[in-house]
Amino acid sequence: MSIIAAEQRIEQVFERHMPAGLWHTLAQAVDAPTLGSGDIWRGLERRLLTGQAAAATGMWAALAQRLDPAQYCPHAVPDVAEEVLVEGDQQLTVIRSPRGNYLRLTELQRELWHQMDGTRTVAQLATQAFLKFKQLLPVGDLVTALRVEGFLNDQPVGVYQ
Repeated sequence: MSIIAAEQRIEQVFERHMPAGLWHTLAQAVDAPTLGSGDIWRGLERRLLTGQAAAATGMWAALAQRLDPAQYCPHAVPDVAEEVLVEGDQQLTVIRSPRGNYLRLTELQRELWHQMDGTRTVAQLATQAFLKFKQLLPVGDLVTALRVEGFLNDQPVGVYQ
């Protein structure tokens, strides 16, 4: 097949009038009643305004949920060595990860650490801590530090890097 014949065949595949062509398929999608009367941008805008896009489940909804740090369920590694220290009037707990990293935890952080069994989300842990201790705790920061230092079962993944 010559180069000219190949180019003509490619043009035929992408022509709108060819039933199996790309442009024909796109034209059908644009002309679909759910997207509007031939204008894909108006159809998308209508879907956003009427909430049809929000009702759709699929890859984007699953991705949004997986990337939501509040929905993450931290699960502590087992058999972490702990030592309680007193510095001035404050009692601290030092924990050592299996990788040999150390973290100092306050009493409130230690309490949260012991609740990280993989059954509660970060949002649930923060809510429980607020109800119990009557103060907002930086649970997300604690979870991030624990995860980076190897105190949680799953390893950190740089999604945004």
